[in-house]
Amino acid sequence: MKIKNAKIYALSDGKYVVSYLDLVTKKRVQKNFSEEVKARAYLAFLKAPAQEKNEFTYLQSASTDTAIRVYLEQVPNSNLSQSGILIREFLIFFSTFGVLRLTEQNLRNFFIHLKNEFDYSDRSLLVAKSRLQGFFKFLIKENAITASPLDEIKFNREAPFKRRPIIFEEKSIEAFILKARQFSPALFYPIFILIQETAAKTSDILCLQWKDLNFKKNTIEFCRSKELQRRSFVVSNNFLEAMRKIDRTSGHVFTNLEGRPLQKHIFSRELKRFQRQAGLDTKWSLRDLRASFGTNFLKHGGTISELQKIMGHIRPYQTAEIFGRHAALKSNIDDSVAVQESGEVSLS
Repeated sequence: MKIKNAKIYALSDGKYVVSYLDLVTKKRVQKNFSEEVKARAYLAFLKAPAQEKNEFTYLQSASTDTAIRVYLEQVPNSNLSQSGILIREFLIFFSTFGVLRLTEQNLRNFFIHLKNEFDYSDRSLLVAKSRLQGFFKFLIKENAITASPLDEIKFNREAPFKRRPIIFEEKSIEAFILKARQFSPALFYPIFILIQETAAKTSDILCLQWKDLNFKKNTIEFCRSKELQRRSFVVSNNFLEAMRKIDRTSGHVFTNLEGRPLQKHIFSRELKRFQRQAGLDTKWSLRDLRASFGTNFLKHGGTISELQKIMGHIRPYQTAEIFGRHAALKSNIDDSVAVQESGEVSLS
């Protein structure tokens, strides 16, 4: 890198700028840093003799955490900045790694982690790879690495974003409930019963508040999802008994140790932990239980309009599109009665 007049100065907002003249492009370059120590380290790199840069570059010896933060500061509108979950998981997974340990094999292990923990499809992994690729190109530009370790990692570009749901028979779901009663009595035991009785969506569960439950009338109401219609159900005593054993630490039902609502990524991780502890396959998620409810409901003679009410879909064609892929259910899906496209639905 051929430069001239490299200098550092502070901004009024507390940030620091390293400025230099790029002799190749004949343009002045400015890079912002939130911390003075990072700015001075970069300035030292710019002023180092060429032979020293080949042996010790600015980011080559940096931690993954430092390198990612520098990248996000320098390229604030990058694709990677749009995914907080990906950034967090990447930093957690590689927290003890230096930049030079971000090898192809270690990155393959990271993608396996994403697939196992978050049920990512090949298409979703491809998006994650694309977002991370900008970071590695930045490292190449800054002379920290010579080639991207992502180049030889391939995913199926034609794969759908979401895999097809896994459909379980009622007896399998009952087995899950028994396992949950043993290994997760205060979390997945009531949740599995709730999905079995109401086809609750993950968003319904995470948004559920105590005031949505009526213990006197044995009812529950789902009214907080932005994607689904408001609906209510009569629930079993088994479910309510399980709910009574949960401590009320806040207005929300399912919370973390601080009493805050569980976040989706934490919830998914807890499910995988339960599955491993109970000796179950970890490939299925709560959406598979919801899909199983719908499929079994139609197999037992239910109609698409009835199922639409239960699922909370706003428009009738949504339910038909989701469950119309199953040829064995075709006769049940062809019923002509449909719920109105607006307004509240209730099964209570």
